[in-house]
Amino acid sequence: MSYLNESDRKALILRRNAENRLRMGSAPVLGGAPLNKDALSLLYSMARDPKRSSEALGLLQELQVHQVELDLQREELENSEREMRYELTLHRALFELTPVVSLVLTREGRIIEANPAAAWLLRTRHGEMLGQMLNDFLKQESRAPWSELLGKLEAGEQAASCEVLVDAGSNKAVTLELSGHFLPETGVLLFGVVSPVSPS
Repeated sequence: MSYLNESDRKALILRRNAENRLRMGSAPVLGGAPLNKDALSLLYSMARDPKRSSEALGLLQELQVHQVELDLQREELENSEREMRYELTLHRALFELTPVVSLVLTREGRIIEANPAAAWLLRTRHGEMLGQMLNDFLKQESRAPWSELLGKLEAGEQAASCEVLVDAGSNKAVTLELSGHFLPETGVLLFGVVSPVSPS
C-alpha cells in the first residue's frame, strides 16, 4: 500500500471537495478568470465533432473542477488571512496593555519592540527607545552582567536572567531582574522584568 505525502494528500482532498461542490451545485463563485476566446472556440469545435465530443466534455469538466479548486484555495487563503489578522491584533493589544515590562531585542541587544510599561520604567518615550541598545539605559556597573547574559543566549541557552541597575533620576537607581528568552524561529530575544523594582 502506497502512502501519499502531505502535498499530494492535500491536493487529493482539494480535488474531491471541488468535485463534490460541482455535483451538489454549491461551487463558490469568487471571480475566477473565464476561459479565453481561443479555448472556447476549440471546445465548441471539438463538441461538434461526434468523435471528439466526449473528449470535449471531459476537458470542460476538468476545467470546471480546476476553477473550483482555485476558488476553494482562494477562499481558504482569505479565511487564514482573517484569522492571522485577528490573532495579530489580539497579541498586539495584550503586549501594549500588559503592566509587565516587555522588550523584544536583536541578538546584539538593540530594542526593536517595547511596550509602554518598558518605556515608563526606562524613563523614556516609546518612540525614542526603539533602535537603541538596552545597555544605554543601564548603569555602568550593570553592563558587564548584561553582556554576560547576552553571551549565554548567543551560546545557545534558551533562557537566562540577571540583575541590572537602571537610572531612576535624582542620583537614584532601581534594581531589576531581567529574564531573557531566545526565540529561534524569529532570531530575536524576548525580555521581561521578573522581580519587583527595588530602589538602590
